[in-house]
Amino acid sequence: MMPTSDEWARAFAKQARADFDAWNLLQSPLDIPEGASPLFRCQKLHFLQMAFEKLAKAHLLKAGSKISDLRQSHAYVAKHIPVIVRQQMILSGEKERVANALRDHCKRIAREVELLSPSVADGGKREDNCEYPWADGEGLYIPVEWAFPNLNLLTEPAARNILKRIRDAIERLTL
Repeated sequence: MMPTSDEWARAFAKQARADFDAWNLLQSPLDIPEGASPLFRCQKLHFLQMAFEKLAKAHLLKAGSKISDLRQSHAYVAKHIPVIVRQQMILSGEKERVANALRDHCKRIAREVELLSPSVADGGKREDNCEYPWADGEGLYIPVEWAFPNLNLLTEPAARNILKRIRDAIERLTL
């Protein structure tokens, strides 16, 4: 028996929750054993990128998309995460004006998170990603040495609210 779209949605949401929890856990300082490598920002951000992507796919599956249509692409985050955040705010009783403002702020964060996937290179304009080294006309870059300055957006005050709404959406889809 083939799983239904709802079952796929719940499965993706549960995995999104695990990735999101891992990212959150890695935000606090860890006791790193002597001689072990620290966890680099690229590794932490990889969990966030995976959580956003799986949440977007869970949302699409819940809306009736077929799993076969979602397997090949990683480019779902920028388009769908802001919609999910807005929807989550409306569901929790926020005014539409406030929800729209947070959605608009979320668009920048979602696009930067989407670009963390190496398969989403913005038409070759953005090779920086959290998994593989890349090169341009100026040199060779390694994710463990890259600061990902565009994701300083995550430290802005609205980002906390966005991340809370993402967590709430993940939880809603796991039920």
